[in-house]
Order: sequence, then C-alpha cells, then structure tokens
Amino acid sequence: MLSTGSLLVALAGCESRVNVDVANFDSAERITVKVNGVELQSDGGKLLRLEADEPQQLNLLDYRSSLLRLVSDAELASGNYHGLRLLLDSEDAEIELEDGSILPIVIDGEQHFSRTSFQIDSEEENSLSLLTVLDLRFSLADQQAVDGNFHLRQSARTVETAAAGILRGSVSEDYLQDGDCAGVVGVDGSYAIYLYEGERDTPTDFLVGAGDNPLASITVLPDGDEGSYRYSLTGLAPGRYTLALTCEADLEDPRARDALSFREPLVVEIGVGRETTQDLLQDLL
Repeated sequence: MLSTGSLLVALAGCESRVNVDVANFDSAERITVKVNGVELQSDGGKLLRLEADEPQQLNLLDYRSSLLRLVSDAELASGNYHGLRLLLDSEDAEIELEDGSILPIVIDGEQHFSRTSFQIDSEEENSLSLLTVLDLRFSLADQQAVDGNFHLRQSARTVETAAAGILRGSVSEDYLQDGDCAGVVGVDGSYAIYLYEGERDTPTDFLVGAGDNPLASITVLPDGDEGSYRYSLTGLAPGRYTLALTCEADLEDPRARDALSFREPLVVEIGVGRETTQDLLQDLL
C-alpha cells in the first residue's frame, strides 16, 4: 500500500504538476511506468498531444512529495480546454512488491481524462500552470487472479496551480477507533480520508465508471506523537466537498464494488489557493 507522489507538467506558458497517491501499495518497492507526455481535450472532443521534454521510465514512488516538470514551452491552439490525461506506456511497466516479486502493469486502453477548465487565446500572452494529482488507490488494480498482471486506468484531478487548495488536519486516535472502526489495529494503509465533490450523505468506495465516485483519497499517517495522526490532500479546486474516514481502505478494489465502512461525513469549503484545516476529533460528534 502507498501514499501520494507528484509529476509536473508544463505547457506553453503553462505548467502542470502531478501528485500520486499510492496509498494501497505501501508493500511495493517500485512502480515503474513510462510517461510520454500529456493529452488535452478541447471543445468538440478535439485532442492535443504534447510530448514530454524527456519521455522516461519513472518510479512513481519517487514523486510522492516532489514534482517533475513533464512538458515545457508547448504551444497550444486557441480554444477552451476541459480535460487532461497523462500519456502512459505499458512498455516495461511493472510493479516490484515487497517480497521481491515483479509483475507487469498493463495500461488500459480507455484512459480517463481529469476535468479541468481553461481558455487559450493565441492573440494574447498566456501563462498557465496546471497541477494534476494521480490517485493510485483508485487507478491501479491488482488483477493477478484474472490475468497475472496489475492494470492501471488513471484517476486524477487537475487544477490551475495558483487556485489549488490544500486540505489537511489532525486525526485523534479516539476518532479512528470509534464506530465501525473500533478494534482495527494500526494505520498501515487501512485508514484513509475519502473526498467527494459537493455534499454527500452516503460515502461510497471507488468503482471504475461509476457516477458517484470519490474525487480523491489520502492515507492517514502517524504524526510523531503516540496516538496522534494526520492527513493532507493537495491539488483541490475551489469548492464545496464532503470528506469521510474509512478504516478499510486496504480493501479498496477500483474494479469492484466494495462495502467499505465510513465514519460520518463532514462538509468542508476549499478556497482559491488556500489551506483549509479540518481536524477529526472525537468531540466533533
């Protein structure tokens, strides 16, 4: 099980970064995928391919807390853009597990676009920076029982860097251990915050193609002091969100409907380029 890393994409006067949540793969030693660039989607479904400055094999675990500039000084045609996806290559893509076994990663043919919205006017000087966050908990599926491989269908979010918000907070041990989570031992990837766009009464797990999917997830980690934990979600567009904690995130399978248990959801507001704190303490209830 893993947590979050990052890739940086720069576009003509634009810069885009990718953050990778590898929370369900902490037992992996390496996750290697070739990234060839990005593809943008504009009005009418038109696609624009932008080659990476240096297409290369990347260990995604190297980008959990750092950024890689992927595309620089590209020229974009005038228009309205509303989708971005990474151009991933199955060649030599593989995952090395903690036990030393190495398994192929298949990049599925139908790769999802993360939603974004920006306009390029060729008659004006355009300066744009984009941050893309790739969530491996929702993207990478263990399909060993099916075909002996792992499969990757990217689930990501993209936002203008200047507008990107951060949601973070402390989580008390009492909060972790209450309700359906009582008796769960440790926080080795089992505990995670799931984030949903808008207000949601009933949190759900992630399922490829479903319309009620969470937008993001992040593992809850020890904060140094015994009984103290923390979480931090980056790359959030301004808006209203619902967050909920689960202690069964290690059971998440993006190809199946999992009956995960969640604590009571909370609604938070993310401001433009702002850091928002939402602590999860037992006295909230």
